[in-house]
Amino acid sequence: MANHLIFEMKTKKQQNALFIEKLFLDRNADAHPVTIGFKGDPNARNQDWRGLPYIDGPSNHLEEVNNNFVTVSSFKRDAHGAVARRKAQFSKLHALMIDDLGDGLGSKIPISALKEMPSALIETSPGNFQAWYRLKDPISNPALAEAFQKAVVYQALGQHKDPGMLGLTRVGRLPYGINGKPKYGGWNVRPVSLDLDLSYTLEHLINVFDVELKSIERVKNNNHLPDIDEKKDPYLKRFKTLGIYVSEMKKEGWFDIECPWIDEHSDRNDTGTAYRIGGGFKCHHGHCQDRTIHSVNAWLAERGFDLNQIRTELLEAQAESIFGKKQ
Repeated sequence: MANHLIFEMKTKKQQNALFIEKLFLDRNADAHPVTIGFKGDPNARNQDWRGLPYIDGPSNHLEEVNNNFVTVSSFKRDAHGAVARRKAQFSKLHALMIDDLGDGLGSKIPISALKEMPSALIETSPGNFQAWYRLKDPISNPALAEAFQKAVVYQALGQHKDPGMLGLTRVGRLPYGINGKPKYGGWNVRPVSLDLDLSYTLEHLINVFDVELKSIERVKNNNHLPDIDEKKDPYLKRFKTLGIYVSEMKKEGWFDIECPWIDEHSDRNDTGTAYRIGGGFKCHHGHCQDRTIHSVNAWLAERGFDLNQIRTELLEAQAESIFGKKQ
């Protein structure tokens, strides 16, 4: 465990920085991970989950008195040169991170579920752990990266009811910091093992966890929605105006969008939300699992959009799709 000894020779802030540098050793020159650091309860609404790009070494986000997090992916700059934790700026998935391991309060997955020695095992609260598997060849294809995450979470770990374990923008705790949740009384996060020279190929992890990569699952059954021209979809028009449109999923008319209620997501994860051409909506996050297109309508109305106009545009687009263009 020579790698562990190298970590121990540094301050805790430096160890957090070294963890990031080794984990993201194979990032593109123009892409960076995002770190998040703050004091207090992570579940408090006033906490800022946007984070800062890790570019120039240790920052205040890495202090051991903070809740310290880092993304599993690196992210590209946008048109304005800013690096942000957004799926639209995804560059590469660098690690598989498994959460809620152990036998402590809140644990969901037994340690025995780990079929291979992780690159890092971090105790994030009493008896609860996060396991990091560094990818030898980070995944640059977002569809493949998400399919891999889903295969491990759903097939190997059986966590069908925990969408928080998924997402290209998800975060995990750094080796040192505080778990500020009140129930843990200021628990000091600590590494149990660290060897980030230990990395695995995608193929190896697929075999070890005995999973099959399936195509991206359909997020909602909307067989009866007419296939309308995306340029005429009234919801997509409004989403683009509001800046929450992300990208096309390329799966039966579904598009990735940023959830209108992202502030209610526990870590502001902006993946797991989709819109289907013609009026379909689904968010996999726990706070939003019961929200539908009717919830979206209410949200748009609160922002001054005319729902009658939206319905009229949708009906016209559907009619054109079914009966052809107006003569």
